[in-house]
Formats: sequence, C-alpha cells, structure tokens
Amino acid sequence: MLIPLLVAASVQAQEIVEEVTADDRDLVFKEQPIDHRRFTDLGAYTLPQREVYLGLTSLKYGLLDNLQVELSPPLLLLGIVGIGGKVDAITTDSLDVSLEGGVHQTTLALSGGYQVDVRVVPVAAMASWNVQDSLNLHGGLGWLVGEVDGEFPVVDLADSASAMLGVDIATPIKSVTNEGNALYGGARLALTQLRLAADLQLNGRDALVFESNTWLSLKGRLDAGYAFYYGYADASVGAAAEVGPVPLRGVVATTTTLSWQFTWRYVHLRLGLPLPSTGTGEAAIPLAGWTQANKLWIQF
Repeated sequence: MLIPLLVAASVQAQEIVEEVTADDRDLVFKEQPIDHRRFTDLGAYTLPQREVYLGLTSLKYGLLDNLQVELSPPLLLLGIVGIGGKVDAITTDSLDVSLEGGVHQTTLALSGGYQVDVRVVPVAAMASWNVQDSLNLHGGLGWLVGEVDGEFPVVDLADSASAMLGVDIATPIKSVTNEGNALYGGARLALTQLRLAADLQLNGRDALVFESNTWLSLKGRLDAGYAFYYGYADASVGAAAEVGPVPLRGVVATTTTLSWQFTWRYVHLRLGLPLPSTGTGEAAIPLAGWTQANKLWIQF
C-alpha cells in the first residue's frame, strides 16, 4: 500500500518540477509584448512607478509614472556627489515631452592644500513620437553646464613660493596684505548638444536602435581677480572675459551608433558599433561611440 503511494507521489512531484521548469523557461525566453515606452534612455519616456533600472553607470527609480530620479554609484565612489531626475511633462497617445536635469559636484584637492570646487549641471528637453506601435523617433537639445571656482590665499601662496624658490618672499608680502586676502579664479562653460534617436521594435524582444549626438556650441565666461578682506568689509578687483559662442559642429565629430537591442523579462542588452563620421577635420571623442552603442541593465 505504501509503495504505490510513494510511486504516485514521485510521479506527481516530477510533473510539478517539469511544469515549474517550463514556466521559468518561458519567463526567461518568451518574447515580451511590444511596449513603445520601454527605452527610457533615448527620449522623453520615464520608468513606470516603483520600477528600478540598474545599469553599469546609473541607478534609476520611478517615483511616479511620469517622474524618475537617478544616481550614479561609480561617481559616488569617486567622491562626486550628484542626483538627477526626469519628468514626462506632456503625455499623449503618440507624443511625449520631458524635462530632465541634475547636479554633480565635488572638491578637488591640489598640492599645497588648495581646493577647487567643481560643479556640473546637465539639462535637457526631449520629445518622443510614437509613429506606430513598433517605431519611435526621439529628439531634443541638451546642455552641459560646468562651473569651476577656486580661491587661493595670498599668504599661503607666498609661503609656497618661498619654499619653492628658497628665498624668503613671504615676509614682505605678509607685511602689506591681510590674512584673508586671496587670488580667485573661475570658469563657467556651457555646451549645447543635439540629440537624435530612433528605435524599431521587431518584436517584444528584439529592436534596432539608432543614436546620434552632436555638440553644437560652446559658450561661457572666465574671471579672475584679487579679493580684499578688512574686518567686516570686503571688496575685489578683477577681470572677466566672455567665451563664444564657439561653433563645435564640424570641429567635434558627431557620435552616431547603430545597435541591436535584446530584451528579456528583466535583462536588457544592447550591442552595436559606432558609425564613421562623414566630416573632415573633426576630432572624435575617445570611446564615446562604444559606450553609447553598448549597454547592459537590469529592470525590475
């Protein structure tokens, strides 16, 4: 009596294992239905609420269906603190428009104990058009604003110069300057970029992805001077120079790539190649095409 029951239980358990294994296999390999909003890195689309995007260089989280935040763990390991976000401000059946921005900053320690503050602010306005269920076109403008500021106390500079030259020039300088007086310098530069992309989804798993990013112009301001501090009063004298706008198209090569996208239930893999630039005398950004064309991320 016991043996037939054991045999029957064993057969049933084997059927359950085979069924679960088949279900797991379907979860991994079954083609997913086409979702024209699944590529959130190309244009205006954002992650669905409570979904997580974990890539090689970024971590994104969907706070709302039209709002996501982003961190960059590799930059944090380098001591660069930053956060970014994107909001899908206009959402229709076929057209979406988003605004995105962020801030990343750090302090660089120079020899002699001096410090320089660095801040980078990326901003972009993007639009995505779902031409049909399987075809999306993306485009927009991005701006990369960088700020560098440093202040160097005159007393410290005099001490450093005396040590380097072997001559005491610090004493006469200290006799005619206050402790808080300093030389300062800074730069504020803004780069403008044209972003274009398209994705053609052949099925729920495979897609063809095209990306093209062109730096259009550089504009900014440089300033330097001398700051005086006398008790509660302070003043400064210096000079500033405007830079640009300097056209970059034709100087810096457009980064254009063509990739094949594999999408499974949780894993996304994009493999591609940079396309050659047609311009002459253009300087290519090293590795930009390869990092743009090849990506791996987990979304859950």
